[in-house]
Amino acid sequence: MLRYSKEGDCVLDQFAGGGTTMVEAKLLNRNIIGVDVNAVALERCREKTNPHPSQGGRLTSQFDWSAACFGGNDFVPV
Repeated sequence: MLRYSKEGDCVLDQFAGGGTTMVEAKLLNRNIIGVDVNAVALERCREKTNPHPSQGGRLTSQFDWSAACFGGNDFVPV
């Protein structure tokens, strides 16, 4: 990812699965688009890439639906 993109670029993960690529992209300040046929996988990706403010803005696997904010990230169920 470091070789083929720079900060602010958009990274497309066509098989989001567990969200590892998306988390890495987020940590490297890339915009992300995740695609997966499994809606549960997409929810897990949202959880991993959208930290709750109570976590100090750190990426975490904890997710609070009341604080869901997906701005800047697109998740496309197919």
